Amino acid sequence: MRWYAEVHAAVQRVLPTLRATQAANLALLVSAILAYRLEGRPWSMSAFRERMRLGRFDWRLGVWGLAIGAFSVFGGPLINRVIQPLEKVRLYTAPQEFAAVMGSVAGGNTFLGVPAAGNWWLLLWGVACLIILNIFGEELWWRGIILPRQELALGSYAWVVNGVLWAAFHAFYHSTLAGFLSYVPGTTLLAYVCWKRKSTWPGIIAHTIQNSGVPIMLFKGITS
Repeated sequence: MRWYAEVHAAVQRVLPTLRATQAANLALLVSAILAYRLEGRPWSMSAFRERMRLGRFDWRLGVWGLAIGAFSVFGGPLINRVIQPLEKVRLYTAPQEFAAVMGSVAGGNTFLGVPAAGNWWLLLWGVACLIILNIFGEELWWRGIILPRQELALGSYAWVVNGVLWAAFHAFYHSTLAGFLSYVPGTTLLAYVCWKRKSTWPGIIAHTIQNSGVPIMLFKGITS
């Protein structure tokens, strides 16, 4: 079948890049599940949700998530403008390969070298990777496993450490000090709300909003 051959060829082209970019998030997801089990907890969804702070969803948690997501999307660039002189302080020089990958993802007409026009499977694949690996992988690890443990060790300062470390986890996105510092307020605010509300749901919602640019660009490329 022609469509199958085309999809198979496209998958073979994007698979190496996806392995490289999503390997860390897959590792976080697996680590969260393993850490849960190593704590001696049972294999039941109710116990897993309780440990990961994924209890009953409340509309207030949704509002908090939306607010944090909006702050990250609009507040981060504004903070970056205020501390613009720190753009001169370089933390590292991004490899050409990384710049090429990010440019391809943001290009719109192609996704990792594969033409986007009409290829709806790219959107399904991209959203699946985004939700399962990126969002749930990071949130289950950082807010489900790490934050409760940090609370035991650090008390009321746990959210500060959690937010800063989570920002550092994304340091490869920020080659300048200004870029990194403009990212920290959003990550610490997210960690604070998850700590205060004892719920991972605000983090999941905010994280989804923060990363919504990828499927939006994919959709534009597919429909162009």
